[in-house]
Amino acid sequence: MVLHWLSYMGVVAMFQTWSYTSSHADAMSQTWSYIDSHIKVDAIS
Repeated sequence: MVLHWLSYMGVVAMFQTWSYTSSHADAMSQTWSYIDSHIKVDAIS
């Protein structure tokens, strides 16, 4: 019973993490490309 509850909670936590990550993926990729471009500019100059 406890094992079933733990596995259920694990699935719920994984789903919540996945939905949170997918909702923030666009913002994170934009932020990363922004940082990446600034790093390249700093390296050149």
